[in-house]
Amino acid sequence: MARSVNFEGIGFTNLVYFKSALVRGTDENKLVKLSADETVALAGNGEQFIGIVRVIDPFDAMAGVQIDGIVEDYPAVTGEVPALGFSHICAHTGSATVETKSGTLLYKLYRVLKSDDTADVCTFIL
Repeated sequence: MARSVNFEGIGFTNLVYFKSALVRGTDENKLVKLSADETVALAGNGEQFIGIVRVIDPFDAMAGVQIDGIVEDYPAVTGEVPALGFSHICAHTGSATVETKSGTLLYKLYRVLKSDDTADVCTFIL
């Protein structure tokens, strides 16, 4: 019998709502950074992020952001999938994927629990 581990919901508390100009139906599940007081914007290529947008209100004025807990099977750049253990991770390609930021201590270390080079995804703790 095959066994697998499911991290769904572990460590996740509540979404934190920020002001934003993100677009509902387009920007969900993307990485965001703080752009001003109480405001988030999409994280750019090579930038650090504070969380992942999970919900955007119907008026495109507020974004619910996951800032803690486990993120399962998040897309990663081919050849740059973060390694198991601790990795410096940053946003890549329009905030829709992550990549390993090597050679710097200025980026946050994330705990990577799963690294799949075949599917180009990783599971990490925010």
